[in-house]
Amino acid sequence: MMNLSTAQKKLALSHTRVGVMMAALLYLICLTGTLLVPAEEWKRWQQPEVSEYSHLPPESLQQAINDYQSSNDASPESLWVVFPTSGLPRTHLSDEESEWWLDQQGIRQQPVNEGVIHTLSELHTHLLMPGQAGVIIVGILGVLLTSLILSGLISHRRLFKDAFRLRRGSGPQSQIDLHNRLSVWGVPFHLMMSVTGAFFGVVTLLMALAIPLIYGGSQQALIDQVYGSDPVLDADVTPIDATKIMHTMTEVAPDASPLYLVWQQPGTRQQFVEVAATLPGRLIYSEIYRFTVSGSYLGKQGMSDGPWGRQLIYSVYRLHFGLFDGLGVKLAYLVLGLSLTVVCVSGISIWLRKQPRSIKLQSLWAGWVWGVPLSLVFAALGDHLLSIPPLGCLLLGLGLCLLWSSVQTRHPGIKLQRLLALSLIVLLLGYALTHQGWTHNGAAVWLNLGLLGAALWLLIRNRPQHSPTREQPQPQLERL
Repeated sequence: MMNLSTAQKKLALSHTRVGVMMAALLYLICLTGTLLVPAEEWKRWQQPEVSEYSHLPPESLQQAINDYQSSNDASPESLWVVFPTSGLPRTHLSDEESEWWLDQQGIRQQPVNEGVIHTLSELHTHLLMPGQAGVIIVGILGVLLTSLILSGLISHRRLFKDAFRLRRGSGPQSQIDLHNRLSVWGVPFHLMMSVTGAFFGVVTLLMALAIPLIYGGSQQALIDQVYGSDPVLDADVTPIDATKIMHTMTEVAPDASPLYLVWQQPGTRQQFVEVAATLPGRLIYSEIYRFTVSGSYLGKQGMSDGPWGRQLIYSVYRLHFGLFDGLGVKLAYLVLGLSLTVVCVSGISIWLRKQPRSIKLQSLWAGWVWGVPLSLVFAALGDHLLSIPPLGCLLLGLGLCLLWSSVQTRHPGIKLQRLLALSLIVLLLGYALTHQGWTHNGAAVWLNLGLLGAALWLLIRNRPQHSPTREQPQPQLERL
């Protein structure tokens, strides 16, 4: 019978193999997820000149819809108006093809620029892949990350004894201590992220399998089963009374905070209106309240009190992205997400140190670790300064970083970190010149200070040193 020590050794070997095989993608998912924690603030940073406010009056909502109808002959399948929140205090209107910011009077301002933040989101949620394949792959990575976390904990034979052991310096022992300590201290958060991330992909895969096997190929039948079916109406076509709808919404759910209004099938006999709203003390993303276009209440979808599975699905999103309880939770998610990213990188760096003749692999790993954030900065530079599609800049920048690092044997990680710092400074200078009034936007100010702090930190920690140890050919990519 296998003893405990032997089992732990086998588990540790499995832990290493899975980590090595999935390292690049796990790092990519963890880094992009961490950067997306302040996603709402990044949207404000991206277009800082858009007017901001905390409340859109119902009359302004009606004005925005009327102006849209008067300037567009064709009716979209759905017309969305997303209300201001504490994280994103501005309103935008979308017909699913175009999207505009609105001022507090409901007048359309400039179009919404998806920009590099949209590319970052696409990279995190489905690895830029079309359809649902990317979501499923990201979900599988979540499952593997969960197994890595659990196997790492179980295989650590001195888990509690070494819980607070952290040797300082840049040597291999301090790297091992940092990896182990961050892994242990952050395990509740790391597990929550991996499990909820896996949930999205697993549910998507199960739904894809269920549609042909259980629902006869009807995707709508599955959606109706999971989320509830739409109301079936056949009424005279009348104009929408958004003002009355919002007043009725206040009477129906006085404690709810509206997130968005969507006018479904406008201009048809089947048209109706949905208002999504958050509820105090509930983790669900929203409850959805339904109305006729004249303002009569039809009922709610049952996200808050319907089947438990429906409530669970609608709660996982906010839990995964930290969309609850304000700025403090976002800051905690940012710090803990960064710790998970460091764990992913340091685990591979520790493994690479132990491999004979691994200089080439270390160089490529440095190109990936520092090439991803560097290429994201390139994408932001192209988007803001040159009006170049950010996706092209991202892919080109990452390809060049990997190609350059593949032929480097002397400190590729340090050189890429210096280049990343300089690129951040160029981005900040370009941003200041492009957006003259950005200092009036609190989110832009704090994010720019964060970017400046990151640039200075990278320059200081990688400043040239006249030390013989700096001339060794071993790349120092492991130092994070």
